[in-house]
Amino acid sequence: CVCVCVCICVCVFLFFVFFSTQPRSPKCCKVVRNPKSKSEKRQELKRTSFWLPDFTPAAKKQKIDKPRKRPPSPISGRDLRLKDLTPIKLTTLDDKAKGDKKKYVCNVSQKQITFQDCVFIKSTGAVMLKSIFDDLAKPTMTCPVTNKKFKKKHVIVMKSDGSGFAASGQVIAKKWSEALMN
Repeated sequence: CVCVCVCICVCVFLFFVFFSTQPRSPKCCKVVRNPKSKSEKRQELKRTSFWLPDFTPAAKKQKIDKPRKRPPSPISGRDLRLKDLTPIKLTTLDDKAKGDKKKYVCNVSQKQITFQDCVFIKSTGAVMLKSIFDDLAKPTMTCPVTNKKFKKKHVIVMKSDGSGFAASGQVIAKKWSEALMN
């Protein structure tokens, strides 16, 4: 075991002696410099180290517009006014056994409104299913809930968004107007 260690030490010693006594060629003595210039190094550092304070972008001053005092109307784009809003009389189903969520029903037929199209009569505030509206109220232009006459411009069709999938179920009020034709 000692002989093996001595042999290894002698071999290593001879290796260093041999290579240290050899004349060196001029190629191995040259100092190889990095071919990148200072600006190239800075650009490379800027690209890879964006978090350094020297390389973060400066925020430019820009004029910020004042927010509107009132939200815009989805139909006309003008400011909403309180007198433009109409209260809706929604009828709820009295079913406390199934939980705290309210279930809204048609004012006329008392059927639950889920994914069907509904009609809102602006002058009376009544909400009913579109099928009921087409059968009862549209031919006579009389509200079946209040027995008041209404005009075609007072009718707003509320479209349902979808069925039982995750992104559905929102009700969007739409009104057909000549202003939307432009």
